[in-house]
Amino acid sequence: MNRWDALPNDLRDYILQIQGLLLIQKNARKKLLKMTQAKKFASNILDMIGDPDDFRIMDVMDPVIASKLEYCVKHSDKSSIKFWTDFHTAVDKGLYFDQYTGGPGSVYYNRSYEAAKNIAYKYNILSSLFM
Repeated sequence: MNRWDALPNDLRDYILQIQGLLLIQKNARKKLLKMTQAKKFASNILDMIGDPDDFRIMDVMDPVIASKLEYCVKHSDKSSIKFWTDFHTAVDKGLYFDQYTGGPGSVYYNRSYEAAKNIAYKYNILSSLFM
């Protein structure tokens, strides 16, 4: 007979309940952390391009931005649709201006294009680039 079997049933149920709650809490924190990190990445990208009225565009051929865009697509939440719509507008503008640019950055352009297309589908955003 082991120690677990020696415990009363109500104490065993309580311990199992606590373990289940801790597992749920751990998974919820992991999900929330990824959502907040995606929003931080998007905010940092928007801060890099500055004021939307300026004529500065996002460098969609940058490998770091392409990776951050893919992360944002995967982990963005549906609670802040306005933020993600504005973010997609900035990405769309960068894609438009680098549309016919070639060279070694075109691989990252394609990754950014796919990420922007996935954001548009996820949030039902109409874009002239994806028609």
